[in-house]
Amino acid sequence: MNRLIVLLSTTVLLCGCYNPFDPPTNIVASDDTGAESLLAPAPQGAPKELPSRLTVSEALSHAWRLHPAMQRARRIIRAKHGYKAQAALWPNPVAGATFIEEPNKKTRGIVSLAQKFEIGGKADARVSLAAANVFLSEVELIETWSALRAEIKEAFVRLAYAQANAALTRRIAAADQERLDLAMGLFKAGKASESQTLKLTRQAARSKAAFDQSPSLTADATRGLLVAIGSRLNTKAPTFVCSLDVKSPLAGEFDALLKTAEATNPQLKTARAQTAVARAQLRLAKTKQWSDVTVGMAYYQTEYDTSADGDAFRASVSAPLPLWDRNQGNIAASKQNIAASERQRQLAALTAARQLSQLFSQRQRWLVELKSFDETIIPAAAREQKLIRDALAGGKASKLDAIKQGRELIALDLRKLELQLMVAVATIQLENITGLAAHDPDAPNN
Repeated sequence: MNRLIVLLSTTVLLCGCYNPFDPPTNIVASDDTGAESLLAPAPQGAPKELPSRLTVSEALSHAWRLHPAMQRARRIIRAKHGYKAQAALWPNPVAGATFIEEPNKKTRGIVSLAQKFEIGGKADARVSLAAANVFLSEVELIETWSALRAEIKEAFVRLAYAQANAALTRRIAAADQERLDLAMGLFKAGKASESQTLKLTRQAARSKAAFDQSPSLTADATRGLLVAIGSRLNTKAPTFVCSLDVKSPLAGEFDALLKTAEATNPQLKTARAQTAVARAQLRLAKTKQWSDVTVGMAYYQTEYDTSADGDAFRASVSAPLPLWDRNQGNIAASKQNIAASERQRQLAALTAARQLSQLFSQRQRWLVELKSFDETIIPAAAREQKLIRDALAGGKASKLDAIKQGRELIALDLRKLELQLMVAVATIQLENITGLAAHDPDAPNN
């Protein structure tokens, strides 16, 4: 009986210490994924508060390190690496002990140990599936960053537009009010009609309303930019250095951009990674057609009242018989998932091509119109304004005409500003669709 107790204690101790593979304590991205930079935390001592002055490049760097969406994506990658480490582990052995005592007959003790061995490459298939999920989460991080990057850059150009719009609407409102004051003076002197005065009154009211809306537009753009970079709305807003002049890597015609999008579009890359996951799931499902083998060993000790003790050993091998369940349903489901993911990839490619076509066409049209404003329309209006001023100095034109012409020139500048906004937004969205510069968050020109 004493030998039985010693053997039982030894078995429990060995099972508690059994560990074929030491699981990693620091889980990081593997070298073959190139994802170390994706998992890299914010540098020690990196400031979390916004500086008093913030450029686009600085805002992108801040968001890359500290935005909740990016931190969440990195946590998901680390979790997937944990699943990958778990997938490589062996099944735990099973230890058992039985003690039977029958009065006036015999005392029997049994100590058993069994280990399951996976057959058919299940461990490798699990690790491959986990690795595919790691890659998918890394690609999803890039997709998240690409969308966030576009949101931040668009928020900067919208704030630049709001600030410039406020200045131009103020000048238009001032010009309309000056025209109205002159017209009212002429009306009182009997030199202008009431109809003309009422028309200028309506125009001045509309211009003033547009100018009165500009603070709200600027405030909303500022709040939108704070949210885009991951800051709370109660955060003191820094001075944002913003411009409508977007530096972009876009170059070439539509066909060249389409080819780039087919290779680097974030949604397409995610769809391809999802297909890889589906294929890994099929591989794992096929390995489960094979039954696992369990090898067991038991030690028996029997003590009799009238005779010497008896010892015995028993070894066993067992495996389920795959008569009915050969994982057919999961294999069929995995094949359908692969087909569905392939269709999703095709849909993502069509969607990217359609969006690219629309944005490219719109951007080209706006660029043509913007070029006409720069080269013809605004220079002609400025020349006309100079002629009217010269005529006014010579007594051949009225001050109302001069103010009207100046107001029209400001309105043309406002239309040009709207075109600049639309071109900048289209450029940013095209960058997002093509995937350009999505992997370089800290570049100064981003």
